[in-house]
Amino acid sequence: MAKEIKTMLLAVLITIGVYLYLSHAVIGPGQPTAQFAGQPSDALADAPPQVTLTSDAQTSFGAKTVRLIDVAATGNSVILEINGGRHVVAHYAIIDGLKIYVIETFYSNNPAERSATLVIAEV
Repeated sequence: MAKEIKTMLLAVLITIGVYLYLSHAVIGPGQPTAQFAGQPSDALADAPPQVTLTSDAQTSFGAKTVRLIDVAATGNSVILEINGGRHVVAHYAIIDGLKIYVIETFYSNNPAERSATLVIAEV
C-alpha cells in the first residue's frame, strides 16, 4: 500500500513539473495558460500540441520521424523509434534534438490497442 502511494505521489509531482515547465518555458511567464471557450489564445498557439500515438503509428517533426513501438505495463514509459533508432523514454527525454514528454500511457493485453499521449517539441 505504501509503495502504491509513493508511486502515485511521484506521478503527481512529475505531472506538476511538466505542467510548470510547459507553462513557463514553452508558453512563457506572464502569459495566460487558460482560455475561454470560443476565444483563441495566441499564447497557446505556440505551445506544442499533444500527440496520441497507437502501436506502430508514427508522426513527423521536421525531418524527424517518431514511431511508437510499445508501452510499458506500469508507469509512463514508452519505446519510440526516432529516425530508425530505438529509445526508451520514461516520463521525459531529449533525443536527436526533440524534447519528448510522456503525458499518459494506455496499456492493454492486445498490443494493437496500446497508446501513448506525448508532447514533442524541437529543442
